[in-house]
Amino acid sequence: MSLVLTDTSRGLRLRQSAGSAITNTTAETSLISATLPAGIMGLARALEFVCVATITTPLVSIPTLTIRVKFGGSTLTVAAGLSLVASLTNAPILLSGSIANIDATNVQYVYCEVRQSGGLVSQPISIANGSFIQQAAFAEDTTAAVTFSITAQFGGLSATTNLTHQFSKVEVV
Repeated sequence: MSLVLTDTSRGLRLRQSAGSAITNTTAETSLISATLPAGIMGLARALEFVCVATITTPLVSIPTLTIRVKFGGSTLTVAAGLSLVASLTNAPILLSGSIANIDATNVQYVYCEVRQSGGLVSQPISIANGSFIQQAAFAEDTTAAVTFSITAQFGGLSATTNLTHQFSKVEVV
C-alpha cells in the first residue's frame, strides 16, 4: 500500500489510511511503502515515521510475528519472531522511529521501536512490558530516490490471526 503525499512546504509529509488485513500467510507483506524524491533528506534531515496497526490472535496455535523497516537496500529487523499473546482482539501495535542522515547524504542512523497494548512475550531486546527497540547504521545514497517501507511477516499460518494497518504518517524534517 502506497503512502499519499500531503505536503512539501516544510520537507515531505506523507500519510496512509487503513489498509487490508494480513491473514493466513507467511509471505513478507508491506504495511506501508513510499519512494522519497532524490535529495529530499539533504545532509542532515531525518525521516520520522509512525505506523499504527491492530492485531487479533486466536486461543491456540498463535504464529510469531516479524516486523522490518526497509530504506533503499538496507533492512532493520525491528522485531524477529515475536511470540504474540493469545486471545487478542484488535489490540493496537505502534511502530515508530527515525532514519537520519548524519552530516552526509549516505550515512544514516536508524532507530525503531515497536510497542503493543496487551503485551508481547519477553524477548532479549525487551526494554519494558511490550516494548522493543532496535538501532542500526545504514549507508544509502539519498541523492537518488530511495524507497522506504515497513513490512510484517507471520511465522506460521493461522486463519484467525490478522494484522491490519490502521494509519501511518511519514515526515522528512
